[in-house]
Amino acid sequence: MSDVVQALQPHKRGDYFSFFAELKNEFNQAIVIDDSLISSQIRDSHGNLIDDLDISSTNIPGQYLVEKDDTTGWPLGNLEIDLEFLLSAKPKSSPTFTVLIIKDVTQHA
Repeated sequence: MSDVVQALQPHKRGDYFSFFAELKNEFNQAIVIDDSLISSQIRDSHGNLIDDLDISSTNIPGQYLVEKDDTTGWPLGNLEIDLEFLLSAKPKSSPTFTVLIIKDVTQHA
């Protein structure tokens, strides 16, 4: 099975966070999973939960939007993300990847 996630740029804390993930099998065919069977979390390097991320399918089979509206509570630095899903009633996980959280320069009172 292969998992494709677009390269993540550094993310400014407080901004809307999103990326697209594609799940494909070893034959490069889309893996279509019900939204209720896929989840994602963002954690620090010590494994502490920072946030649960929202996931929804897109119009493209096997492609999922991973997002979070409010990131104001996220700490600065490198955080880790993966996707976990059930495939044929068996738990599977994507590779773990890292996103750098940086401070936002413009802030509103």
